[in-house]
Amino acid sequence: MQVIKDLNQKRGKLEPVWGHVPGVPIGACVSGRGELAALNVHTQMMRGIDSRGDSPVTCIVIAGRYRDDNDTGDVVFYTGEGGQDSQRQQVADQTLTKRNKGLVENHKLQCPVRVVRGVTTSGKISQ
Repeated sequence: MQVIKDLNQKRGKLEPVWGHVPGVPIGACVSGRGELAALNVHTQMMRGIDSRGDSPVTCIVIAGRYRDDNDTGDVVFYTGEGGQDSQRQQVADQTLTKRNKGLVENHKLQCPVRVVRGVTTSGKISQ
């Protein structure tokens, strides 16, 4: 994580990009979240939803952490974030606040959301 902080100090923090990130091919394989952050694809190291402030969401990561997530290739059912305890057990419903609310804003504004598929997901496409 320090490498990303150092990189941001040297080049300046990158502005959010909605939709395709120039220079990053669709379907590119990366080594992890650090590389996603360096490429400005998904800048959150721990969160599945990437948004900055009250802006619409730029990207989501489907990482297989929520039982109800489903990736069929053309359609993604994405649970959102929150409601889990420290052992990743679902103990509460997600709330329509912060980044979850940002996803609603994307829908209202018809703003694209990038989808990153993790290696631990079990959908037909996410392998």
